[in-house]
Amino acid sequence: MFTKNSLQFILAESFLIFGSVFSACYAGCESKREIKYEDYYSLPEGNGHYSQDYADRKNNILVGLTASAFLGFSAAALEKARREIRNIEKETPKS
Repeated sequence: MFTKNSLQFILAESFLIFGSVFSACYAGCESKREIKYEDYYSLPEGNGHYSQDYADRKNNILVGLTASAFLGFSAAALEKARREIRNIEKETPKS
């Protein structure tokens, strides 16, 4: 019923969809996060607030890069599976 190539195609497409949804949800959650002006500037110096803010931004970049790599690999796997399916269709005699 399912060939190895069609299963690869389905798996790659599901990963691509999952990665897209994850990236969109994460970006939406991050855009809603608020840092109030008073909270940011009312804290005394040396309490680690800057380093925590820097760590948050670094983590956001790492998550974004991970999601981008995930989507890139999924798209590459999807394209490879499509090419293999096209090759099989060309080789299969039509009756």
